[in-house]
Amino acid sequence: MVHAFATLIARPDTIDATRDALAALVAPSRAEAGCDHYELFQSTDEPTRFQTVERWADAAAVQTHLASDHIQAAFAAAGDLLGAEPVIQSFERVD
Repeated sequence: MVHAFATLIARPDTIDATRDALAALVAPSRAEAGCDHYELFQSTDEPTRFQTVERWADAAAVQTHLASDHIQAAFAAAGDLLGAEPVIQSFERVD
């Protein structure tokens, strides 16, 4: 299993639009082959900060997800909504 975490920072004036755009990715991401878990969170301390918590079958599933049409369309639209580049990190469990 690969755990992936994406941190996305909305511009202050686009918080609602960013939340809507990211929420629209949840169902199609969960439906992808290899997706075991996909959740979206918004920080209670910093409302501009969004975080996905994902679990995928393997690194290939993560790469397929990142190349999917819905994620690529979201990346293309994100430039107008985000205040910083998304940070996407993958981890494998050690124990």
